[in-house]
Amino acid sequence: MQFKRAFINYPYRKFNFAEIFLFWVNERISRSQFLILSGVLVGLTAGLAGVLLKVIVHHIQLFISTEVPFKERLFVYAIFPLVGITLTALVVKYFFKGDEDKELSFVLKNISQNQSKLKSSKMYSQIIQSG
Repeated sequence: MQFKRAFINYPYRKFNFAEIFLFWVNERISRSQFLILSGVLVGLTAGLAGVLLKVIVHHIQLFISTEVPFKERLFVYAIFPLVGITLTALVVKYFFKGDEDKELSFVLKNISQNQSKLKSSKMYSQIIQSG
């Protein structure tokens, strides 16, 4: 019933899909079950991201070792980190509009002041900047 009361008290436009899903989940499972489920989902997502990163790096290394001549490999291995850092800086500057708040304390402060809500652009910018 709490799920229905939330929609009666507030107009539908104020809710996005994630909030509707959280209302639905909170009505059906306890807080400890929710924390366990959240931990499992975060762990699976982080594991999949790690595997994806490892596969991409493996394919890049395989490409360099098979396609690039031996004398040029040292140059290519030296230039790849510079290209990655430059691309990251350009994405942060132009795509995230120069958002330079890189610290974990900024994220924790923003979460505590906004009822555990963090803008999706802030989440992605923190992920990209940490890489």
